[in-house]
Amino acid sequence: MANKKKGKSLLESKTFWFNLLAVIVAVATLFGFGEFKPDVKVAEGITLLAGIVNVLLRLRTAQPITRI
Repeated sequence: MANKKKGKSLLESKTFWFNLLAVIVAVATLFGFGEFKPDVKVAEGITLLAGIVNVLLRLRTAQPITRI
């Protein structure tokens, strides 16, 4: 019997897509897209929320990423 690794593609990962979206928003904000300049407390809250979502998504994950 062959020992097959269970896993999923990177593109199937919710954590990957969430982080990619966060990077896109950060880059857009950096370049002044929409002239959005959040208050320091709002920016800290968004960073905290992103961290919490990442932890929750990782805890929910049962399969490793095995390929792209």
